[in-house]
Amino acid sequence: MPEQLPPHLADFALQTGYNWITNENGDILSGLNNPAISLSEDELRTVSALAVKSFTDTENSFKLDGKGIIKLQKINFDGGTYYLLKVLPAEKNKHTSNFASSDETLFSKILENLTGVVTVCDQLGLINYQSDSVRDILGYTKNEVLGTNVFKYIWPEDTAIAAEKWSDLISKPSSIVKARLRLLNAESKPVPVEITAKNLSKDNTVQGILLSYIDLTEEIKTQNELKKLQNFINLIQKISVSFINLPTEELKKQINELLKMIAEFFGINSGIVFRADFINHLYRPDFIWISEETSVSFRIKPVSFSVFAADDSFIRTGKPVICDNINTLPDGPKTAGKEILRTYGVRSFAHIALTDPDSKRIFGFLGLYSSSKFIEWPDYTGELLVMVSQIVSASLMRIERAEHLKMLSGVIQLNPSPVLILRSGLQVSYLNASFSNKFGVALRTGGELLFEDLLNRIASPEETRKIVRGINEEKTYKTEVILKTVEKKDKWFECSFSRIYHSDDADPDIILIFMEIDDIKELQGRIRSSEETLNLIAKAGTLVFYRLKFASRDYDYINPAISDLIGYSPEEIRKIGFGSIVIQSQNIKKDGVDEGSPVAARGLFTEYEADYLVKTKSGEEKWLNDKSFPWYDKAGNFMGSQGILTDITFRKQAELEIIAARNKAEELNLLKSNFLASMSHELRTPLIGILGYAEIMSMENDDSDTGRMASTIFKSGKRLLNSLNMILDLSKLEAGKLELSLSLISLSKIAAEITDLFRIAAENKGLEFITHFPESDIMIETDEKILHDILNNIVSNAIKYTPAGCVTLYFIPEVDEFFITVQDTGIGIDQSNIDLIFEEFRQVSEGYSRRYEGTGLGLTLTRRFVKLLSGEITVESTLNKGTAFTLRFPVKQTGGEINPPPAKY
Repeated sequence: MPEQLPPHLADFALQTGYNWITNENGDILSGLNNPAISLSEDELRTVSALAVKSFTDTENSFKLDGKGIIKLQKINFDGGTYYLLKVLPAEKNKHTSNFASSDETLFSKILENLTGVVTVCDQLGLINYQSDSVRDILGYTKNEVLGTNVFKYIWPEDTAIAAEKWSDLISKPSSIVKARLRLLNAESKPVPVEITAKNLSKDNTVQGILLSYIDLTEEIKTQNELKKLQNFINLIQKISVSFINLPTEELKKQINELLKMIAEFFGINSGIVFRADFINHLYRPDFIWISEETSVSFRIKPVSFSVFAADDSFIRTGKPVICDNINTLPDGPKTAGKEILRTYGVRSFAHIALTDPDSKRIFGFLGLYSSSKFIEWPDYTGELLVMVSQIVSASLMRIERAEHLKMLSGVIQLNPSPVLILRSGLQVSYLNASFSNKFGVALRTGGELLFEDLLNRIASPEETRKIVRGINEEKTYKTEVILKTVEKKDKWFECSFSRIYHSDDADPDIILIFMEIDDIKELQGRIRSSEETLNLIAKAGTLVFYRLKFASRDYDYINPAISDLIGYSPEEIRKIGFGSIVIQSQNIKKDGVDEGSPVAARGLFTEYEADYLVKTKSGEEKWLNDKSFPWYDKAGNFMGSQGILTDITFRKQAELEIIAARNKAEELNLLKSNFLASMSHELRTPLIGILGYAEIMSMENDDSDTGRMASTIFKSGKRLLNSLNMILDLSKLEAGKLELSLSLISLSKIAAEITDLFRIAAENKGLEFITHFPESDIMIETDEKILHDILNNIVSNAIKYTPAGCVTLYFIPEVDEFFITVQDTGIGIDQSNIDLIFEEFRQVSEGYSRRYEGTGLGLTLTRRFVKLLSGEITVESTLNKGTAFTLRFPVKQTGGEINPPPAKY
């Protein structure tokens, strides 16, 4: 059964001049008209089979000896493959193919007026001429195309359109046909083109077909981009409307959706909104959209302000910064952000600042980032970013104001000052309890209260005008007014005006806060009165008051008394500057202030004091003291300094005299020390000889009067030698000539030596002497002689000042230090005399009637020795009950444990 032929294919073949159609096997499916040559049915079938079999991409004709040429057109149509065949007589084909050469002049003129790619073919589509530009669009060479059929290069899906346009051209020889369709390039990919086709006629006979076509790829790409952009803009506009009507609590979610939308539109993998944290100097990522396939390592952290310190053009100007390739950015401080972005693998990015629409304050920026590929940002990226940033900025401002309003509501409720809120039309929408109590006005539930009516109750016409002016101000405004309170008293109030913006475009509410300043006004009056009094005082004394503006470096006020002080008038000081007469300056108290004269711009400070030596107009030198303090205007703005200049010339002279006297005293003290050291040494040498002979005489004359006298001489001389030794040590300490001789000794050894030295003396006096040795011994690095002298002085004093009872020694080692305590049950010391016992040549009992002997140097030397060994000495004493001296020394080296001696002697 013959294969069914698609009806539209038969129409196409008929319109394009084909004679019959076959399938892939060469079977004849339709005979449309009689061929130009007569063939039998068998011959027709054989010719068809041979033609189909010989058909290739480069060979689409079959020569029929003596009868012409069979032309074939392969068509994929409705799921099947078909071949359209026609017989072209040899004479006609020759005539057509030689058209270009038969009239070269005409052909050349035609080509001169054509643009794009030019193709000339016959009525069957066989290409006889091809311009070289075919390579630019389709990638073929001219030779590859010549001799092939134009329908070979039609994109399969556009074959029907091409056939229809071809039929129109053939049926209307004088017409020009244009069509937009796709051609198949050398890579088997479609290329959109616009083709213009025209018949080439000569003597009213169609000699061929001229085709010219241009590449529409860029045009279509641009149209698609514009369409895509327009769709996005339409979407943005639609979203912006939704942002306006969206409740504040939904805005955050919608911002994230907007980030996702714009990121997907540009084909990038993240969009981030950074908010400025002005306290910590950081940009914090508040809103983040990151595609699911993006690496976790891309998670953005807060960015320091310093990153953009050298390159903040988009922050300062508000213009977008767009970068296709981050590697093209130069290195250096101006692109410090480049390294941050590289850390996260960013390849392309775009930044734009976020700005408060009202105040123009920049509070962050929007960043778009691509880490998976480099992005060639479209030309309209900047305009699109501006639109998006405006939506985000407005939304963030709404969120911020809503949060502020929420906080404000709580503050208003607790505010002790009267507060009222006006809505559109100056309708009072809120009064807090303080306002009602202060002015006796209440807002009834469901009732209306016009602000004008309210003002008529509490304000005069003049004060009303001040308040109305504040309402009309667009920015925050303050004014001072007199209002009538519920007690019918006129009082001063400072009225502050602010605006509360809503989520819609409605007029903002106005909040008025009334702070009572009656006491401040009274105080200001007193200050003015005090200033007048100060002027009188200054004229009568040597004080000069001044006020200095730092902005202009000029005196706002100088008391006229300065003329009496330095001879220059206030006007002369303003002209020559105070610094020009300063010879020397001495800072006394300084807080963030640069050194220099009061005229110098010293910046913000809390207090400043300095002494200046100045040359007066008469040439005399005077010392002036300058005490200055910060000066602020009523609005709290720092203006400069205000202070007092005082003549301290006599005080400075007295100070110099005191310094001279102190230097003289120090010189005398040094002479004293040198004298004592010299005399002690001179007395000590012969005294040692006297002691030696006295001791020998006492031993040889034990029971005689001579022996007793010799013993008395020895004891008295020994006491004198101890006193001389103390004086000699004191003079060495004061002269700085006492040197330490450090060595390692055992703490237990020291304890045993001190116990052996004083045990018998204590028992002879009837005292109990107890030593608590350290539980574990340590080796200490110290001057053994000085440590012995310290303990000798303290223990001997304990025995001396203890009539009955006991003397106890404690040796306590710790990790980094050790303690020695000498405790007695003696006469004790009154608390008022504790400091006195450490002074030179001082005792609690003094004069000829003193009860105890001694030079009064023992404890003085002891405290200095303790300090020399980097230790501390403390005293605890109760009168008539006893005293405890505690020594603390650092431990530099320790030794192992040893068995301690018995705890008690």
